[in-house]
Amino acid sequence: MDERNKDLPLIVSEILIEMQQMRHERQQDREENRQFMQLIVEESRKNTERLLEVFNRGFDMVQTRIDQVDERLERVERKQDDKK
Repeated sequence: MDERNKDLPLIVSEILIEMQQMRHERQQDREENRQFMQLIVEESRKNTERLLEVFNRGFDMVQTRIDQVDERLERVERKQDDKK
């Protein structure tokens, strides 16, 4: 081997090692991203459930109030009918 090529095996070895490290880092990054996305999806699901619960409670409150007003209106109409 001439002088320029004598370091070639070492250089190739270093490049291969660096490539393996980079591949490993990418795999770790992908796993971290997957876990992070899983967390985001789970938190989004929980928030959606909470919003739905709040909406349902509000809807129930409004429906209860509508029912009360309907009952009151019916009583008033009955009283008016009774007077006639």
